[in-house]
Amino acid sequence: RSITITRNRSVFPLSPSLLWSFALYQIPDVDVALMSMPILNAPQSGILGMHKIQERPVAENGQVVIKPMMYLALSYDHRIVDGKEAVTFLVRVKENLEDPQRMLFDL
Repeated sequence: RSITITRNRSVFPLSPSLLWSFALYQIPDVDVALMSMPILNAPQSGILGMHKIQERPVAENGQVVIKPMMYLALSYDHRIVDGKEAVTFLVRVKENLEDPQRMLFDL
């Protein structure tokens, strides 16, 4: 499925004609696809792959705790999107998923 992504705070400094070419992809629930990378299809300039949310052990303050985690994978055309802006976008997506109030109040 493809959706339109609008710019917010110039995360993706692309011309408006290229914005339609960004896609979101939910990676199928397959156990072997723990760390997969979505592949760009023309004319996409970027695609964000999202895995399912699973409980995983993580280290927090020297303790092992179980937390819900979801892997994200961002593929983008380096001829169109600068790496710094792509990483900034991915960090913003991560922050908004961790704290949805950020999206509501545009923090």
